[in-house]
Amino acid sequence: MASWITHARLADLLLAQMPDWDRVGLAVGSVAPDCNVENADWSAFAPPRETTHWMRGQSKDTADYRGFYEKHIRARSFASQWERAYLLGYCAHLIADATWQTWLRDAARVRAVFERLHAWPDGMCILGNAPETFDALKAIFGKQMLFSDIACLEAEYYHARPESVYRTVLMQHGDWSDPLGLLPPGAIGRKLRIMAVAPAVAPEAFKGIFVLRREYETFLICASERMRNVFFQ
Repeated sequence: MASWITHARLADLLLAQMPDWDRVGLAVGSVAPDCNVENADWSAFAPPRETTHWMRGQSKDTADYRGFYEKHIRARSFASQWERAYLLGYCAHLIADATWQTWLRDAARVRAVFERLHAWPDGMCILGNAPETFDALKAIFGKQMLFSDIACLEAEYYHARPESVYRTVLMQHGDWSDPLGLLPPGAIGRKLRIMAVAPAVAPEAFKGIFVLRREYETFLICASERMRNVFFQ
């Protein structure tokens, strides 16, 4: 899944196009699907991610964001502009996560990662005869290293954009109720206190091996275009 700074960045892009949308509602909704309650080792959640992310299969790229939009936005009467923006943000999260999975595992992108790794000192020894797949990269390097370049790009955005909804809304650690009734009381505020924190990495640590800047920007463009196609059709 995309991390919360990325979700907030996409919300910032939406607000740049639609400044009349309620920015607090949009920001909170854009992380709400991840506000389910985790178990001790974060291997299961209540409600399950299949429910919060409207998944029709095993992966978040199966999220039925169009079905969500039709049921909870197009066919709904809103109690407030905050509620409308929250639901748009929620749908934006589903779109972002679905786009993220497709982009991250794109065969051409993964092949380019392997090419960069082969140019590394000892890269050939580390990779061995591993198949050129995203799952192979994840097994060899682990999730933290695999997403290290993205974390640096997010840290760069965090420091460059103090006006982002990530810092002005999510990091304020307020609490809001879920209009959908999926999340238990207090769940949003609780998860914000855990997840909406300052980045732990420095932008300067960016290496551009697992993800290039232009690749990440391609994801942002694709996700934003998909949101426009759903919201403004």
